[in-house]
Amino acid sequence: MPLTDVAIRNAKPKEKPYKLGDTLGLFLLVQPSGGKLWRLKYRFEGREKKLAIGTYPQLGLAEARKRRDEARDLLSLGRDPSREKKREKLRSQLQAENTFKAIADEFCKKRRKDGAKAWAESTATRSEYLLSLLDGSIGHPISKLAMQLAPHVFVRPGELRHAEWADIDLESALWTIPASKTKMRKDHLVPLSRQAVAILEEAKAFSGPDGYVFRSIRTRLRPMSDNTINAGLRRLGYTSDEMTGHGFRAMASTLLNESGKWHPDAIERALAHGDSDKVRAAYHRGAHWDERVRMAQWWSDYLDQLRKGADVVPIAAGRS
Repeated sequence: MPLTDVAIRNAKPKEKPYKLGDTLGLFLLVQPSGGKLWRLKYRFEGREKKLAIGTYPQLGLAEARKRRDEARDLLSLGRDPSREKKREKLRSQLQAENTFKAIADEFCKKRRKDGAKAWAESTATRSEYLLSLLDGSIGHPISKLAMQLAPHVFVRPGELRHAEWADIDLESALWTIPASKTKMRKDHLVPLSRQAVAILEEAKAFSGPDGYVFRSIRTRLRPMSDNTINAGLRRLGYTSDEMTGHGFRAMASTLLNESGKWHPDAIERALAHGDSDKVRAAYHRGAHWDERVRMAQWWSDYLDQLRKGADVVPIAAGRS
């Protein structure tokens, strides 16, 4: 008999773990500690296997059944859901960590040589060390993808976490942030690089095709917490004076200006800094759009160079 929400809520722990079966291999494992774990039993290449789907109540019955169906879709294509889950976790982890580490490492190097504002040796050493910790960090895929996208688009943290699929046109590589979600209360257009589109396509597998892009792990009706990225940084030992989710904007602003490749107004438009003169603002929005598209792709390519450890020309060398 299929499970019901009432039956799940009323399930009490016993001396030993026991199962509450649903349908098509899905069951709830009730632990002596009171924990309730979703599992899927299936067969692959003649062997019985189990897939961990999530924890109740963070994952409700309807969502557990959806993930069961997704796993069964993989099976119908001849793919092992457990193996695919491990691959996806590793891929997201490596991509997010590498991009974040590269941009943060560049920032650390700059702050070591920042004249009167340079970091003390102890601060620089400690910051470069919590970077090494990022190599082994583990987090939810949605959080990983948000951290991965942040350096590419460098929007305000609130704009990032409130992104909705209805605002994003992947085919046109355009993210339109409506005025209701921006600090300046004006629509903000964000050109998306090929790398940003790829990250968003990956995120769509977790949260699409509608609602929030970076939704809460507890409900599709709310975005991720406003402290998700900062909390991760705090757990790694960064203080709020050393690194925040907002820091991606500061790093992009500094490095793009230092490159000497882009008009300052194009950079200001990319950062969605306001202009009190409506005529001037309208002119800049139109005049610098093509440049912003090129700049978005150049910036993502530069991040990729940092991530891959290729021969990177010092950014200041690009000045005209």
